[in-house]
Amino acid sequence: GLDADSTTKIAHRLLKSARDLSIPTGDGEPLMVTLSLGTATQTPDGCLANPSELLAAAGQALYHSKRSGRDRHTRYDAIEVA
Repeated sequence: GLDADSTTKIAHRLLKSARDLSIPTGDGEPLMVTLSLGTATQTPDGCLANPSELLAAAGQALYHSKRSGRDRHTRYDAIEVA
């Protein structure tokens, strides 16, 4: 697996690649692509007990990105969970 810093680096590369992408359209205005990303990682002393909890945490981080303005990455360990 990857640690949180590695997933953040990959997410930022994906965001940059999407921002740099320009898809031609019939009206001459390029279609711009944006991404909202959320990641979560498990550490040996972490609180995510199983793969389902890890996936749910990544989903929470994803929706935090969307609520925060989209076109961004959020790490689960960087949000306050209610």
